Amino acid sequence: VGRGRRGNIDFLKERGRESGFPVTVVDALYEGGMLVSSTKIRELVAEGRMRDVRRLLGRYYQIRGEVQRGRQRGGRVVGFPTANLKISEEDLCPKRGVYVTQVVYDGKCYGGVSNIGYNPTFGGDRLVAETHIFDFDDDIYGRPIKINLLRHLRGEKKFSGTDELAAQIRRDIEVAHKVLESARKEQLLCGDERSPR
Repeated sequence: VGRGRRGNIDFLKERGRESGFPVTVVDALYEGGMLVSSTKIRELVAEGRMRDVRRLLGRYYQIRGEVQRGRQRGGRVVGFPTANLKISEEDLCPKRGVYVTQVVYDGKCYGGVSNIGYNPTFGGDRLVAETHIFDFDDDIYGRPIKINLLRHLRGEKKFSGTDELAAQIRRDIEVAHKVLESARKEQLLCGDERSPR
């Protein structure tokens, strides 16, 4: 029970008696043939299986943080500005690669594509989530955002140069718009926030 499976039901009952809270044992819960457990959810996140994660969590897996100033290559060099969130190696990190995402900022929801990884085309050495937000040009450095991961599109790749990278990003954006439109039709939106643009 719990992280590292260090506890068990008897342990919880004893702690409950000591601390004055009740412990009720319930049957295991299954969803779509999968056991709903924190271990299973962590495995699915690490594998990039975000649709299954959503089914077990009842919501999208989300990364949160303050937008960091990057090296400004996204907008200036490649032509796709990004909002960057630093990711800790100790946190539960999704499979490296490109995702269709929904970005929640200031109570509004925007579509986007995110690369989670090390930016190998430019020799990056720190783990970061770089998100190109659709139809958005606000200055949000230092501001908090939430990134919902909808679908893993492809693994992270080192490109031969910025032209090849930009062409792939354009293809990723095309696919992302289709996925977001499908989510819109199924009403799989950003929680209470407005529909993605």
